[in-house]
Amino acid sequence: MQAGSEFSQPQLIQFKWRYSGRDGRFSGEGGVRFNPPDSIRLDLIEPGGSGVQSAVLIDEEIRYIGERRIQLPPPTFLWAVFGFFRPPAGIVPEGTRRGERTQLVYRLTALERVTFDFDSAGHLIEAERLLDGDAVQEVRLKIRDSGDSGGFAWPDEARFRDLVEFIEVRVEVVSARDHASFESEIFEVAATRQR
Repeated sequence: MQAGSEFSQPQLIQFKWRYSGRDGRFSGEGGVRFNPPDSIRLDLIEPGGSGVQSAVLIDEEIRYIGERRIQLPPPTFLWAVFGFFRPPAGIVPEGTRRGERTQLVYRLTALERVTFDFDSAGHLIEAERLLDGDAVQEVRLKIRDSGDSGGFAWPDEARFRDLVEFIEVRVEVVSARDHASFESEIFEVAATRQR
């Protein structure tokens, strides 16, 4: 099972994205700048180069840069969209094995839990938030078959769905590479915290 904290080298990820929800339908290109172990700067751009949304994710807190135009996935699931395993802090998981999959279950309350599924190589492939047994949010990942067993793998594609708010975000990773450390200023924002 892989976590973003296993990276020691900053990463630059470029991707294509599509969003649909009550805010409308948008698509374009985007970039993620990741400074280990816990900082992400996310920028979404529409065709033609106009910015749609920028946000900073530090550990379990999202802060929007400028006006929030679209609703991004909550922190645990935004990490998961890019293949990072970031479980809820302070909760001991219950583990189960189903065939070649391993599932970790985190009980948040008596009725609410978050699950993470991993393939036989330890790559995150699914995450769900369940309320009273029903899925209310989910992430599904497609991982490139690299033949590697245990190393982190960027997802080729990811889909987040909020089944209550009727939001869907699809991401296709175009490239991911090591990068020099990003300036700390790009992660410093005075913006409203997502609730």
